[in-house]
Amino acid sequence: MSEYGAATAAFEDLAGAILSGTRAPNSRLPTSRELARKSGIAIGTANKALGMAVEMGLAIDSGRERHVAPVTAGTRELRPAVRSLIDDALRNATDLETLVLLIRGLWEQKNLRANESFEDDRYAELVPAEFVLGGAPEPEHTDEVTSDDMPF
Repeated sequence: MSEYGAATAAFEDLAGAILSGTRAPNSRLPTSRELARKSGIAIGTANKALGMAVEMGLAIDSGRERHVAPVTAGTRELRPAVRSLIDDALRNATDLETLVLLIRGLWEQKNLRANESFEDDRYAELVPAEFVLGGAPEPEHTDEVTSDDMPF
């Protein structure tokens, strides 16, 4: 396994422990040396893994030590839903990589929809109204009468 792959694997283990609540908020994370010994990786690789945790906002680096970042209430509230999702995935023999790809794909699709805005006039005329979220606007109906006495 490459150094990057080993660092990523060690980071994923740390992230899982932090997000699952196994490592409590504000608790001290292992040093690079401790993580290297525990994970069977080089100290530099362990340091990269811990750095990834800091970069992702899961840990805080005080200069001397790294601690688990305070977990937001939103993360705690998601745990039951995530556990249920994992249970469903296991019942359907879905592997972790497939589940992560599914979540990432749905997340990106949702973000694209949420961020789609045709206020940028460079593209607005290129996209027919029926393809914009919500479809084409309904024409306004009036009870006006034309000169031939037919309402339109």
